[in-house]
Formats: sequence, structure tokens, C-alpha cells
Amino acid sequence: MSDQGKPKHKPPFYQAFLAACFFGLLWGGWAYFANRSHGNAAAQRAFITQFTFSFIATFFFALVVDCLYLNATTLAGKLLLSGLLPVSVMIALLSTVHYFRGTPNILATVTPSSTIAALYCALKIGRGYWVSRYKNAIS
Repeated sequence: MSDQGKPKHKPPFYQAFLAACFFGLLWGGWAYFANRSHGNAAAQRAFITQFTFSFIATFFFALVVDCLYLNATTLAGKLLLSGLLPVSVMIALLSTVHYFRGTPNILATVTPSSTIAALYCALKIGRGYWVSRYKNAIS
């Protein structure tokens, strides 16, 4: 029996790994840029800190948000559990890590990635809300 004609699916972690690499480099590069005026050593420290955190967060953040979203039963619960809670935890963790690593410009370093994370959560919740309304309307 031949496998021709069948689509080949990559394992779920493969796409998460690629996304983690992309966002790690993107936000790590931003951290370097945001802190370059404080010297190369500070900018490199910010890059390594941001890359590491962004890589890990990207890899697991979507899984956690999806799980929390699916387990919440009300719109308020979905907003709190899969929106406000994960983004708040991420901002607190990332800011704390940068503080202890000595990043000079923490606010400028964490704001872009935190904004994208909040946007992802908002889109996830909004899409889920409208899809569920559509399904209820046609039932």
C-alpha cells in the first residue's frame, strides 16, 4: 500500500518549535535593540533573557491558553482564565526575570511581546465567542 496522495502531517510540537524559534529571535532581537544604548553586554544579556523566555513561553503559552479556554464555561470565566490570568502571569514573570538579569529598560523590553500575547488571547476568546454564537444560531 502506497502513502502517495496522503497528506503528511508534522507532529504538533514541530509547529510549536518553529513558532518558538521565530518569536524567540524576534523578541530577543527587540530586547537587544531596546537595550543597545546601555552597552553591548547589557543588550546581549537582554537578548538571551528575552529569547529564552519567549521560546519557552511561545511553546507552552498557546497550549495553556487553549486548555484554560476549553475548561471555562462562561464568557467571564474565559476572559479571566484564558485572557487576563495567563497574560498577567507572563508579564510578571518576564519583568521579574529581566529585573534579576539586570536588563536596563524592562518596560520597553517586555511591552511588545506582552501586547502580542494579550492580542492572541483576545482573538482566541473573540473567535470562540463568535463561533459559539454562530453554532447556536444555526442549531
